[in-house]
Amino acid sequence: MYLKVGPAKRQGSEKTILEQSLHELEVRGDGDDVELIFCASGIYDNSQYRYRMRFSRSQMIALLERGPGLSSRPASHQPAV
Repeated sequence: MYLKVGPAKRQGSEKTILEQSLHELEVRGDGDDVELIFCASGIYDNSQYRYRMRFSRSQMIALLERGPGLSSRPASHQPAV
């Protein structure tokens, strides 16, 4: 798994802040929710930050069903889930 970040409001280069296999991430389950926890650097410095991504079962299914490349909108215009 890798995670890239870049500026949201202007053109700019992306920075890979995480490149690890999934088994190196902390995964927690809480009912139907799954939470991924990992440490990675920030976009502008090399400080370490703890990131948490939480998905409900229905959100995970929606991501899997959507498949790669089905969105034609830029990421900055995606609705928050």
